[in-house]
Parts: sequence; structure tokens; C-alpha cells
Amino acid sequence: MRTLLAVASAVLLSLPALAQPQQRRAAETLDVVLVEVPITVVDRDGTPVRDLRREQFEIWDGGVKRDITYFDVLDLAKAAGTTADINAPVPVARAFMLLFDETRATPVSLNRARQAAVEFVDKQLFERDRVAVGVMSVQSGFRLLTGFTTDRELVKQAVVSLGNPSQFQIRDPLLLAANDFDQRADESLGNRGPQSANDARLAAAEQFRELGRAQRNSAREQQKHDIMRTFDDLSALGRVLDRVHGRKQVILLSEGFDAKSVQGRESLSSVEAREEQIFIERGAGYLVDNDNRYGSTEANNALKRMIDALRRSDVIMHAIDIKGLRTEVDAATGHNSQAASTESLSLLTRDTGGTVFKHSNDLSSSFARMLRQQDVTYLVAFNAPSTTPGKFHDLKVKVNGLPVGARVSHRAGYYEDTAATSDIDRTLSAGEILMNSIPVEDIKVRAFAAAYPRKGNAAQAPVVLEIDGKSLVAETIDRTVPTDFYIYAFDDKDQIRDFAYQRVTFDLSKLRSKLEAKGVKFYSTLLLPPGEFSLRVLVRTAAGRSGFTTARVHVPAEGEPLASPVLFDESTWWVMVKAQDRPSKPDYPFMAGETTFVPAARALLAGGTPYTVAVMTYNLAPEQVSVDAELEGTKGTQPLPLSFLGRTPPDSDGGVKLMYEVKPPRLDIGEYQLVMNVRTANGAQAKSVALPVEVR
Repeated sequence: MRTLLAVASAVLLSLPALAQPQQRRAAETLDVVLVEVPITVVDRDGTPVRDLRREQFEIWDGGVKRDITYFDVLDLAKAAGTTADINAPVPVARAFMLLFDETRATPVSLNRARQAAVEFVDKQLFERDRVAVGVMSVQSGFRLLTGFTTDRELVKQAVVSLGNPSQFQIRDPLLLAANDFDQRADESLGNRGPQSANDARLAAAEQFRELGRAQRNSAREQQKHDIMRTFDDLSALGRVLDRVHGRKQVILLSEGFDAKSVQGRESLSSVEAREEQIFIERGAGYLVDNDNRYGSTEANNALKRMIDALRRSDVIMHAIDIKGLRTEVDAATGHNSQAASTESLSLLTRDTGGTVFKHSNDLSSSFARMLRQQDVTYLVAFNAPSTTPGKFHDLKVKVNGLPVGARVSHRAGYYEDTAATSDIDRTLSAGEILMNSIPVEDIKVRAFAAAYPRKGNAAQAPVVLEIDGKSLVAETIDRTVPTDFYIYAFDDKDQIRDFAYQRVTFDLSKLRSKLEAKGVKFYSTLLLPPGEFSLRVLVRTAAGRSGFTTARVHVPAEGEPLASPVLFDESTWWVMVKAQDRPSKPDYPFMAGETTFVPAARALLAGGTPYTVAVMTYNLAPEQVSVDAELEGTKGTQPLPLSFLGRTPPDSDGGVKLMYEVKPPRLDIGEYQLVMNVRTANGAQAKSVALPVEVR
């Protein structure tokens, strides 16, 4: 049976022993799911409880006790400073959302919250932690400013601007990466970066003044309606975050609201309460506001729905009172200022397993205290049947042998996976595939990538995708197939260093036969600094069919010798698509004299038919380079005849292409590796590159 690492999968820790043989899929109903449940245990002081053992944990799925098939412990205090494998399917990470409540915050408090959030992102997170930013207001509802990303610059831009369109514009449709890769990577563009920090502060100050004016215009009789809207927005947020694997920590930055609208008056001995009692005794109960006295049943039901939605999606809601230190009476309003923060924020957080951090003007310390609770996570996993898409399974966890007063926090359950239904749904689902390298194979995709230096600038890394046409148009009855191409380059710290995106609509009335005969060849160029990179590629149609693949690319340092073999593609049946040009307009490197050629991600060979291969060299004397070839298959390795055809004149960056012809013998049909062995004089700079080929 195929398996799924379900939406309960943790971003906190990968399962290398399980993830390899059991394929993880997105938005597909399968027979068996592997459910991962991250669990935190803290003592009565909020200190993580360490050194718990597997046999102390018990887990029930819908009342059925499950055997624990995997158990591990992630101690982030010990993991700090460690590096993970660039190819790991799920990097060690945590997922946080900074959620700014624009309605219930003064401009001064909101500015304090922005500063603390920037410090949190800059100084308190691990490199692989993922952060999203959202804003919430009664007028506009919830807005997602960034997806869960490791791009710290993008997150800080969103925090500083709070999504102000004049300060925050993003061209990445998945909200994962900043816009200024060209500015950072290509010196030839000049100084066309984002506005100065002072300009950003001035624009933000004007935005805060406008928020203050809007808040003053809010009528008191709308308070209950506003609270109900907040509960509904947070419920919707909880359902959407089910798309994000593992535990999500939502950090609400707010001054809170008056909790009386939900739970009624706190003190029945107050002057107002005694006056209401007199009205009742005199038969004038119609003068008593029962919602104000006893709380609103409607609001309480909305609160319960919100908490249920958050817990079911493994969301822990924390709240930081951004008002800071409070006196008993707010000098501006004359009201009790503590009731608005402590009780209302506790209502939002306590049943999700979260904490309210209050009575401190140092909001950075509140972030630090929140992180301390997450230092130790226990990850348990079990196999469960999958029968009904969207069905919710209750989870219960028991941990034996805990100290008195210890608290166990885990998700309330998990949903069986369903197809994405909204724009935010689809954005987060695609982002999860790319951030966590989730293999999806509805559409078959192959990728070729290489990096070639440019004088005085970042290296250009051309990327060629080959998309199988039959799988692209399968099950399609519409006339057109709108298709999105996403390419992201991750460095060894799991940071996005560049990306490319393009949407293309294929007209099947004209292209179906050509697509089914071959497919699509897509070309784009990234700009990257020296280093090792993992390229993650997602191709997705508007109907929800997706294909994911990865490729490795080495970007040479300035002056580093480079010899990069490239397979020619001589087929004319591809539907060719080129991404839009970047502002820096990188050169097309695949030229042999005046002839343009297209690289192949996988070559097709036929016995006795010659095949052309180019070796692109930089910072090497061409006459000192020697190349030989061999073919690796299931039956072993055999040398291939290789004829030297000549070399091209140096291009503007000093690159020279060495042209060779391979004549393969008669071969069995199947998959092979064409190994190109490149050596310089005296055997120095020896390099072997294996290129995928197919014999038909």
C-alpha cells in the first residue's frame, strides 16, 4: 500500500527511517497514513521536562490505542549551531506565525511590537525555523503577508510595513522569498533597492496614525460584532493552517479586548452589578443587558469553534500583551486596563495550550520565554488507516511518570487529507511541498541545472525543466491547461537565495498532440553566489495536478576552474517555454559559435546513432583538458567511443566549449548513466559527472 506522511507531520524533526520507503504525498487520499504527533511537556514553572522514554508515552486515535512506530526527541538547546543535510526531506525547524492585531493596538504599542518581532526574527530564531507574518483587523479580516519561510529579509519587510502596499510588494506568488535578488546579486543594476529605513519608518508612522483614526471611529455598540468577527477569522486561520505540516506556534500581538462581551462581568459586587440587581427586583429586568451581565452565548459558541479549529490543526496560540506594564486605570480612557488584556487574551490561548505573556515593557523577553517552552519536543508516530477525506480523528496522549503539576501539550487530532479549495489553501500547500521537499508525482518532471560565472557579478545558473506531456494533460477535459512553474534555490542553511516563477496557459486545441508526443521544455535563469545549492522545482496545474523534483548545483567561486558537461537535445517535438527576462538580462550560455542548442535533462540514445556533448570550461586552458566517457547500467560499466569535434572561441566571460561526439553501441532498452570523466594536465582537477540517459 502507498502511504502518506499526513498533515500531522512535524516540521520539528524528519523521519529518515520512515520517510524513505513510505512515500509522502500532498492532497491525495491513500490507504494508510503515517501520523506524526509532536508533544511538549513542561513542569509547573514552564521548564521543559527532559529525558522521557518511549515506553512512558501512550496514544489513542479516536479511542483506539495505536502502537508507536517511531519515537525521537528534539532538544533545541542541544541542536543550536548544528547543520543539517542539504538534501534532508524535512529539515530541523519550527513554524511560527507573527499575527498582528491592528484593531486592538495603539500606534505606540504596535510600533513596540514591530521592534520586538524584528529582534525575535534576527536574534532568537534558528536558521531553519520558518516564520509567517499575518495581520488581522475587524475591517479587513485576516491577511497573510508571507508564507512559512526561512527568508528573514522578507519577514522583516512584512513586519516593518505590516503589509502597507507602498512599502511591501512581493512578486513571489507563494510568499516565500523577497523581491530583491537581482539587486543583491547583480552589481550592474546599481542602487535600486528598497526604500531607506527612515522612509519606511515615516511611512509606517503615517500608517499607524491612520490606524489610530480608524480605531477612534469604531462605535462601542460594534464591540460584540467585532469580537465575533475575530473569532471567525481565527477559526478560518486554524482550518487553513492544517495545510502546514506539524505544530504551528501562532504569536498574537495585541492589547486584547473587553472580555465581558464573552464571559460576562467579572465582579458581581460592582456598582453596575448592584444597580442591575435593583432593576430586576423592581420588575425592570428589560433594562439589564444580559450579555453584559452573564456573557454572550453566541460569542461563547464562536470562541469554542475557534479553539476547536486551532487545536484540530495543531496550532498553539500564544499572546503577547503589547500594551506592556499597565496601571489599574488607563489614563486615556478611565477604564480598567488590565481586564482588556489578561482575560481576553487568556480566553484565546489557554485551551490551545498557549500562554499569555504580560506585564512587561520588554516584549523581547516575552518572545524568549515563549521559546523556552519549546526547547524539548518528543515526536511519536503511528500508522493509521485512511478512509474518508476530511474526516477528523481525535487524539489523546498520556505520559506516565510525570512530576506533579506537569503539563502535556499535543495536537487535538488530525484530518485525513483533502484537496486545496481556496487561494490561501493552495499557496500554503505549494509552499509546504517546496519547503519540505515533499515528493509529488502526478506530473513527471526532470531538471537540469548548471552554474557559469560572469565577470564581476553573481554566477548565472540556467535551469531546464522537462515536463512529461501525457501526465500534464491527463484527466483534462478543459480546452486550456494553466500551469505554474516554480524554481527555488536553497543554500546549505535552507535559506532561499533566488527563485523563478512563471504561469503559462497551454491551448490544448492547438498543442495537445505535441504535448502528448513529448511535453514541455521550460528554461529560466537564477543568479547565485558561490556555494552548494539544492534546487526545488514544482510544476502545478490550475486543476491541482503537481510534480516535484530537485537538482543539485555547484556555483564556482571567482577564478575557480570549471568543466561542466552538457547533453544536447536534438528533438523538435518539445513545446518550448522561456521564462520572462530578469532585469539583469543574463546571457544565454548554450551557444556553439552562431548555433544555439538546448540542453537535455535526460538524453535519448539509439545504438549506432551519434550524440553530441559539450563540456563548458571556465578558468581552464582548453588544450590541457582531456575527456573520456563510459556508460553505466544494470549490467555494469562499459567505455564509449568519444570523438573530439573542436572548440568554440572564448565568450565574454572567458568560457570555452569543447564539443564531442559519442557513438553508443547497440544497447538494451532501459535507463543508464553517461559518465563524463574530465581531467586537466597531470590529472589535476579530475571530475566525473553522471548524466541520465535512456535507450529506447
